[in-house]
Parts: sequence; structure tokens; C-alpha cells
Amino acid sequence: MKKRVIIIRTIYILLFVVIMYLAGRTLRLWSRHGMQQSASMYVQPKNTIDVAMMGQSHIHCDVNPYVLFDEYGIASYDMSAAEQPMWITYHYIKEICKYQDPRVIVIDMYTPASFGDTFNDHWMGENLFGVRFSLNKLEMMFSACDVDQINRFFPSFFGYHSNYRDIKIKDIPKLIKRRPLPGFKGYTGYDGIDHDFTTLTEEVTEKAGIPPRSLEYMEKILDYTGKKGIKLFLVVAPHYNTYEKEMVYNSIEEWAAQKGVPFFNGNHLMNEIGIDMDTDFHDKSHLNLEGSRKYSVFLGKKLKETYDLPDRRGDERYNSWCKQEEYTYSWDIDDDSEGRKK
Repeated sequence: MKKRVIIIRTIYILLFVVIMYLAGRTLRLWSRHGMQQSASMYVQPKNTIDVAMMGQSHIHCDVNPYVLFDEYGIASYDMSAAEQPMWITYHYIKEICKYQDPRVIVIDMYTPASFGDTFNDHWMGENLFGVRFSLNKLEMMFSACDVDQINRFFPSFFGYHSNYRDIKIKDIPKLIKRRPLPGFKGYTGYDGIDHDFTTLTEEVTEKAGIPPRSLEYMEKILDYTGKKGIKLFLVVAPHYNTYEKEMVYNSIEEWAAQKGVPFFNGNHLMNEIGIDMDTDFHDKSHLNLEGSRKYSVFLGKKLKETYDLPDRRGDERYNSWCKQEEYTYSWDIDDDSEGRKK
């Protein structure tokens, strides 16, 4: 009798574990605005990423790793998330260095200039859910969340369990099959054109200073990458610019010069990049497919001029960087597991 009870309890436990696993796979957030960027990093071939692109959406919307590979043989990856602050970027860098050995880390500096030291927790899940559980993730959560927020994002299932309201029965098999893919390099391309906005054109010389917490983590990033022998490169992708943001960019440029870190502000280089304000923006903050192609060519040229990066074209280990057509647009529920265009 006792043996029978043990067997029944074991079956119930196993059944519970299976149900929770399938529920997690089905309900899991699967967005290309951060979650997939971090989740798919883990399935990249080990030590193949030479340049890690970090920051917020100006990375995964504007920097196209497939173009960088096609034009220059640069093996890069966009590990970024929407509105990501410096304290999360710091932990993302530590995370990617567990699995890859990047030579260069590129960080877009839009967030400290646009949001200061505030973080919209609407995007917290995008920044946290794709990262595997570890001591580094715990430290990242405590750096990003108030203590009373932790239970909204950890365990991750607590954060997305209510997604069942938006799921139809017919979608469940596809949702269960979804998985991170080696061919996805973090890029979320945007189609369409928006030119109904203006941007700052006057020269700004004043400095507003770098928000203190952002500066603290910039120093931590510099120290960490220095100890790892990784080069740091700071950028600003072209976007709708303002006087207030430009003053912060000026301070970042001054900090970078003092630290010997390369930096460029793409808002000052639109002609050199070839950006057309009438055709190359998806919205006032993000480039569209053509704009991101131009920016990626320019960024790749700067990287090749600044660093001794290997040309990986022709190496079979890097064939997954040749799949731009398969991985350009965002996925949704109706996409198959290989990630086709919407």
C-alpha cells in the first residue's frame, strides 16, 4: 500500500512538472524587443561573436549584423532590450562573456541622454525574461527592481502567466515549438517611412553632465571590459534629437575622450552616413530597413578602421550570419518556428 502511494505521488509530481513546463513554453513572452535578443544568445556557436552590440532599441532596430557580416565579415550580435539602462547593460555584458569571447563591445548611449536614471518598468520583462537564471541575473534584478517588484518578474512564469487570455487553442502547438534560433542575431528590422518630424540642427556646445547612476555603471563597464581585455566603443544612432539630449551626449563624448574610448554621435554624421530624413526613418526614433543598412555599413567601416577584426566570411562556423532574408522582420503568433516575414 505504501509503495502504491509513493508511485501515485511521483506520477502526480511528474505530471505537474510536465504541465508547468508546457504552460511556460506556451505562455512565455516571445518578443523581438529584448526577450529573444538575450534568449537566442545562448544558442549561438560558442566563441563566435567578435562584436557584441549593447543598449536599447537603437541597437536591435538600427544595427543589422547580417549587413556587417556581408560587407566586412564582422561576426556581431545585437544583445539589447527596449529602453535598457546602463545598470542592466552592465549585467548583459557579464552574461554574454560567460558564453562568448567578444573582442569589442559597442554601446548605444541613447538611454542615459533620453531617460536619465529613470527606467520605465513597462519594459522590465523584455530586459529580464530572456536571461537565464544565475547569480548574475539575481544581481541584475536587484539593480533594476524595487524589492516589492521582484515577484512580478521572478520566477519568470509569474510575469507572463496571464498571457493565456490572448492565446487561441489553434496556436498552442506553434507556441510550444518556438525556440531560440542560432540564425537570429538580434536584429529587428522595421519597414515603412515616417518623415513627419524635425530634429535639432543647431550646434550645441553646453554640457548637462551624465546622470549619476548611469555614470557609475559606465565606470563599472569600463573597468570590467578592461580586465577582460575587451575594447569599448560608444555610439549614438541617428534619431530625433533635442537640445537637452545633445547636452548629455556632449558630456558622454567628454567622458569617452578622458577614458580613451572611441565615440561618435550619428546625429552629426547623417550626410556622411547617407541618411535621408525623408526616406530612412521608420519613426522619429528608429531607422527603417534602408536606413539601418546605411548605418550598419558606416558603423562596420568605423569598427574595421578602429580595431583589428577578423573577416569571418567563408568560415563554415559563421554560415548562420548569412540569413538576412529569414530573420529581418518581427515574429508573431502566426509565424512558423523559423521566423518568417510578417
